[in-house]
Amino acid sequence: MRHAFLLICILGSIFAASTALAGVKVGDAPQVESQTAHATPFDLKEQRGKVVLVEFWATWCGPCRKALPVYSKLVDAYDGKFVVAAVSIDGDRADMLRFMDALLPQARTQQGFNILWEKKHPLASQFGPPSIPTGYLIDPKGVVREVYTGFDKGSEAQLKKDIERLLSQPKSSAQKK
Repeated sequence: MRHAFLLICILGSIFAASTALAGVKVGDAPQVESQTAHATPFDLKEQRGKVVLVEFWATWCGPCRKALPVYSKLVDAYDGKFVVAAVSIDGDRADMLRFMDALLPQARTQQGFNILWEKKHPLASQFGPPSIPTGYLIDPKGVVREVYTGFDKGSEAQLKKDIERLLSQPKSSAQKK
């Protein structure tokens, strides 16, 4: 219990500091170069032409447990046109992987569903998510078009609507909202 409290305090400090110093907003074109939890490189630039959701989550987050299976289903539904970069802010990689194996066993091999984990959380520092979960929807040109905090019963419908809108835009106007 003491360790969990300490972890929450540390993560809260990281987020408070990162929000004050940095933060990705709608209209920004962030760089995301990382590795998946299985040591495969992930580069947002390689996802150009697709809609990408960069989602910050944790194993202790109730809404995240509801959101991740929805995102996995949407990755399959959009057949390569929608990609998820699920960035875990958990402190222990092995615990996070056990959690994911129990929640979404297909995530290890699902094309387009990428589980990212970094020891010192540089992506969380760069993006500065205000809460967990927070998702950044990025258009096919690499520009953030929506930022979602939380996950509730209307979240899936809104995400689908936004994905459809971004996929239906002509390539020349994908940066306009």
